[in-house]
Amino acid sequence: MKLLKKIYILIHQFVSCINKAALISMILIVFLEVISRNILNSGISWSYEVATKLMAWFAFLSMAQGVKEQKHLSIIIFFNLLPKKAKKIIEKFTHLAVFIFGCSIIYYGIQLTRSTWRSTLPATQFPAGILYLVAPIAGFIIVINSILFLFNIDYYFIDSYQKDEQTT
Repeated sequence: MKLLKKIYILIHQFVSCINKAALISMILIVFLEVISRNILNSGISWSYEVATKLMAWFAFLSMAQGVKEQKHLSIIIFFNLLPKKAKKIIEKFTHLAVFIFGCSIIYYGIQLTRSTWRSTLPATQFPAGILYLVAPIAGFIIVINSILFLFNIDYYFIDSYQKDEQTT
């Protein structure tokens, strides 16, 4: 169980680092593009392309992190009025729906990545599939987190993860 916990923690720390790097990179690229256009009267040819791809990666990985922290949208006004047993059933159904959603992101993300990998992006000449590669990665993280929540393993991992984060 300790090995799984370490892998879980490493995955989420890695995703967090990628998100931070993507956000900082987006801000710098857009800032440099604005400066370049307004002061130098010449834009950076690849800035829009790279910034939008980073934004997609940031969005998908943030969604995966949001599942771990249960930050997804929910309406709790009526939920709080329900009896405890009904709440448990709804929570399990929600985690099952998130699991199915994660599986569909993996499946369709792989399909999109495969079908676009051979074409290239115009400014950077990167494979176009690089944009969609984040979908199966985020889907996998969503599936892992939803499985942990479905089988009530989440408390062990998340509590220990938060304790480990506080000590570092």
